[in-house]
Amino acid sequence: MAARSTRIDHIVLWPVLLGLAYFCFASLSLHLTRGVDGIATIWPASGILLSALLLSPPKRWPAFMVAAGVASFTANMDAGAAWPRALGFSIVNVSESVLATYLLRRQRPIDLSFADPSSVGRFCLATIIASTVSATLASMVSPAPSGTIFLSWLTTVALGMMIVTPVVLTGANIVMHRPATPPMRMMIEGGLILTGVAVLSIGVFAQSTYPLLTLPMLGVLAATYRLGPHGATVSVLLIAIIGSVATGYGLGPVTFVDGVERAVLFFQFYLLTLLGSALPLAALLATRERMMARIGRDKRLLEMAERAAHVGHWRFAAGDGSMLWSAEVFRMHGLDEDGEAPSYQDTLRLFHPDDQPCMSNAVNQLMTTGEPFDLDARIMRRDGTVRDVHVRGEAERDRHDQTVAVFGMMQDVTARVESVRALHAARDAAEHEARRAVTLSETDQLTGIANRRKALAVLNERIIRASTGGQPVAIAMLDIDHFKSINDDYGHAMGDAVLVRVAELCRLALRETDLVGRIGGEEFMLVIDGVTPEGAMVTAERVRHAIATADPVAPGVRTITASLGVATFHPGANARGLMQAADDALYAAKHGGRNTLRVAA
Repeated sequence: MAARSTRIDHIVLWPVLLGLAYFCFASLSLHLTRGVDGIATIWPASGILLSALLLSPPKRWPAFMVAAGVASFTANMDAGAAWPRALGFSIVNVSESVLATYLLRRQRPIDLSFADPSSVGRFCLATIIASTVSATLASMVSPAPSGTIFLSWLTTVALGMMIVTPVVLTGANIVMHRPATPPMRMMIEGGLILTGVAVLSIGVFAQSTYPLLTLPMLGVLAATYRLGPHGATVSVLLIAIIGSVATGYGLGPVTFVDGVERAVLFFQFYLLTLLGSALPLAALLATRERMMARIGRDKRLLEMAERAAHVGHWRFAAGDGSMLWSAEVFRMHGLDEDGEAPSYQDTLRLFHPDDQPCMSNAVNQLMTTGEPFDLDARIMRRDGTVRDVHVRGEAERDRHDQTVAVFGMMQDVTARVESVRALHAARDAAEHEARRAVTLSETDQLTGIANRRKALAVLNERIIRASTGGQPVAIAMLDIDHFKSINDDYGHAMGDAVLVRVAELCRLALRETDLVGRIGGEEFMLVIDGVTPEGAMVTAERVRHAIATADPVAPGVRTITASLGVATFHPGANARGLMQAADDALYAAKHGGRNTLRVAA
């Protein structure tokens, strides 16, 4: 039942309300002031029907058209028109609104916004075309067609649609979308402005002495500027109502025009002038406000993005040398963002002294060649801290393709640079630890020379090189004479000192290309590179002599001597065989009296 009741309201109630409104405004227009041949000064009924058609789906149009036709016929009959003419005028009145609706809907569903200049232009064009067709049909229906009747009808209908339709559509939009209630101050201001327009219009149209028609126009401009499209249409509607009443009583500045018909036409064109000035101005102002709001929103979003990314923008004007900074650039420098940007020279001084020439050269080259630059630099803040920044600049050109300014971006990359520095430091530390670990794994902890593992690795490497390249290599196995008795007589600490002294003497007696390594206990191995057997013997003898003639490790400790066995690489030999041959020669040196050397057979 509820759904059926709602459907009946849509089918019956709204057409009935439209018919009543149409009849009331049509009758009021016809009785307040008359134009040519019973034609009203303004026909708001057409604006009411056009608004109803634009706000409703096509399936409800027939009911509205019938209701409007009946109301128009009744109003014309009540005004004294013969029924054939009343019927003809009623058909024409309904047709003009239907034609305007078709013209506005024929490309896409109507989405009129009187805050959009293109929509205002489209609306005015449609109403003028519909009014022209309507005036043509009305002239054909009229018993005595004339150009005056055509022009009067055209202006009457056009004014009715242009003034009333925007008011109705704007009000309907407010009701349907229920926007947030404006502040009380704005509501009071709007009421005062519209009241002022009404009072000013009454004062102008209530007298016939002075032609003060410009004064209501000032009120319309004030309402347009402060209240937008709604203020423009409502203020013109107020002037139309007050002016129509005054004209009907023979008052107002329009009475200066000779003849009632001319006075009515003059008033109609006056209203059209007001609309032609107010509606485009309101649309342009509304567009400006939207653009300013969008610019403000985009600016806030840009500032948020710049703050989040630590990116700011700047501009250097070549003509006057002025600088423009965004808020984030001020924050990067630790300066008050509400202050003025420093000059170009002062901006350069904010960079690190080492980076100032690079920055200056980049800007100068861009101004000369137009080539953009991209560089890293440092800035000095007032608190003494240094920030790393990435600076990018591009040329801004005029219509003659001349560089007039430099537009750039600046990003605070301190955190990134510090992360890279920390990463490099960590990498260097890791590499150092890796090298240290390798060194520890290849170094004898007591003597600091190569351990057994390192010595054998070097020996194998030299043997491979000798096998493939023919470069000779020899080794010498060295053993400290009577080392056990040193430990027994002087203790293990003195024995360790002896080992350290022998290792140092061997290292000093050898070349940089040779190697000495501790094989185990008091036994050492010398890897002698690139020498003949005779040269290997000379080197081994030099080592033996250095040990035998060295000062005692400590007072009271006997002189240290060592025995050596030398073996030279020959094709087909390996590390194990070479070491075994050197060991055999060492054994022979030990049994030959010690402190001597022997060469493997």
